Amino acid sequence: MADIRLVKPQANTAQTVSCAADSRFVLEFPSDAALFARDGDDLVLTFEDGSSIRLQDFYTTYSKEEMPSFEMEGAEISGEDFFAALGNPDLMPAAGPTAAAAQGNSSFNVYGDAALLSGIDRLDGLDISFNFGQQTQDDLYASIGRDDGEDRVDHGVTVTPNEPGTLDPEIPVIPNPDNPGDNTRPGTSNSILTVSEADLGSETCPSASGSMQITAPDGVGSIVIDDVTVFENGSPVLENGEPVRIPTDEGFLTAVYNPATGSLDYTYTLTDSTQEHSQAGPDEIAHNLDVTVIDTDGDSASSTISIIIGDDIYTANNDSITVTEGENLQVSGNVVTDEFGRDDPGADGLGRVEWNTETVEGGYTLTQTDGGSYTVSLDGETVGTLTLNDQGGYTFALQEGYNVTDETPDLVIGYTGYDKDGDSDKAQLTIDIKPDMNVPSVIVPDAEDASATVHESGLNAGGTEASTDKEITSGEITL
Repeated sequence: MADIRLVKPQANTAQTVSCAADSRFVLEFPSDAALFARDGDDLVLTFEDGSSIRLQDFYTTYSKEEMPSFEMEGAEISGEDFFAALGNPDLMPAAGPTAAAAQGNSSFNVYGDAALLSGIDRLDGLDISFNFGQQTQDDLYASIGRDDGEDRVDHGVTVTPNEPGTLDPEIPVIPNPDNPGDNTRPGTSNSILTVSEADLGSETCPSASGSMQITAPDGVGSIVIDDVTVFENGSPVLENGEPVRIPTDEGFLTAVYNPATGSLDYTYTLTDSTQEHSQAGPDEIAHNLDVTVIDTDGDSASSTISIIIGDDIYTANNDSITVTEGENLQVSGNVVTDEFGRDDPGADGLGRVEWNTETVEGGYTLTQTDGGSYTVSLDGETVGTLTLNDQGGYTFALQEGYNVTDETPDLVIGYTGYDKDGDSDKAQLTIDIKPDMNVPSVIVPDAEDASATVHESGLNAGGTEASTDKEITSGEITL
């Protein structure tokens, strides 16, 4: 005969126990602690603190002829005596709703619903007392898990994601991000949570949530996620009053277990970018967090939460600036940070900028100097000096005295911007070199005023100035 041990659950929690033929129920609680009621085919024991034990399919597993026995404080009691002691014989197998209704017993006319409105009585009709009184939770765990050498029903544990998924084996799993083929736990029933770096920088951090259903008829002893205990001894593990965090390099997971429903709910919050991979482009990395549930007598089951983090990329934009002969001979800027043409390195941040000084549009030639700057030449003539740095900064100084014309081409320099994990994008900087528009010019008067006459006779002999003004005229020339 197998023993099915019944221990009072924690407050406000429900426990379901499967029934088996030819069994003995061992009650591990005081005789007056439980209320008994029939709910359909189940026998339900309820306690004053809101906890309950449901003996599933009790009335289809047992009959009046094949009754289970009960044990209390080492004393075995026949099923018939046990139910007789309850003071309500209608709780006895084979006297359920159908038989009771036929006999006109109104107390059992409503067993079809789950309200447990009738058939309730305390287990106080037995002349048995418990010398240990109400056991503590630790004592109850110990009594459930003890091996007394007798056969007993040992219930296992199951952990099932509510939305199971398969982790793509091509996604590198930390701590081996550079070897995608080393993902040995892609799983077909993982819980998949996906977040993206592109959502960082907003008012709230990006997050994703999921849940698992835990079935542990013997009660949940502990829940451990990635070596961090989140639930034990009937209570959540807290840190500063909040659920303990399971950290990754980019964020953290928090989990809350509800004993009443068996649901393990969790949320992953992304707080930082990932730089744990070397492949360029909008790729992904993953963390596998193992979930292990151990019941009160040592049975365990596991599942996996897979956190997928999407990598964003560097976005480069074309920039332009103008230098004008005779006005601003020197201009400076930054292709990453300037408002016009600003680049976006993404959540990973700026890594570096590489300038393409070998191939420059416009026919210009760049020659590096000892100081690291470049001499800019066009058709063998020095046009100016260009200074570049690896953070996107630049300075161009036009050579003083260089004759800029309308035909002078733009100086176009290409560059590649990289974020901190190697993603890149290309763009170009255009320096528009304009001529000085404030050059001298002569304005000719209208035709009727465009000439004047002087007379040689107005001069004295020998060409000296005379007292007359015949040798003088006046007008206006505008430059």
